Order: sequence, then structure tokens, then C-alpha cells
Amino acid sequence: MSEFTPWTLLIDAGMIGALLAVGVLLRAIMKTLQSLLIPASFIAGFLGLALGPNGFGLLPFSEELGTYASVLIVVVFACLAM
Repeated sequence: MSEFTPWTLLIDAGMIGALLAVGVLLRAIMKTLQSLLIPASFIAGFLGLALGPNGFGLLPFSEELGTYASVLIVVVFACLAM
């Protein structure tokens, strides 16, 4: 198990952002994805699942990737109160 550093967070966020950009590009190029109303975030999530450690293992996500969701949901609910 690797130790958490801010660098791993930055690398994971960069890969997530790159996947989202690829999802936006795929949705812009493939008109069938637009006509089926599939959002770019869903495409990016599917690509991340397929290419990540649980799929083909091409993207080196850190082991802490699963904990980001629980931390970020706190931020979302804290912003709702504002």
C-alpha cells in the first residue's frame, strides 16, 4: 500500500480530467452518443472503469481513488447549505 501524497491526488485528478476531456470529444465526434443523450461524464466513467485497475489496467490510478468520493460528497453537502 502506497503512502498518500498531494502528488497522487494531483495525478488522479489529472487523469480524471483527461478522461472527461476524452468523453467530451467522443460525444462531440460521435453523433449517436448525442442522440442517445449520454452525458460526457458517463462516457468518461465507463472509460475509466474499462482502462483502470479493475479493467485492462492501462491507467495507473492510486489506491486512494476510492476514498475521494466520500471526502468530496462532504464538500457537496456543505456547499448546499450556503
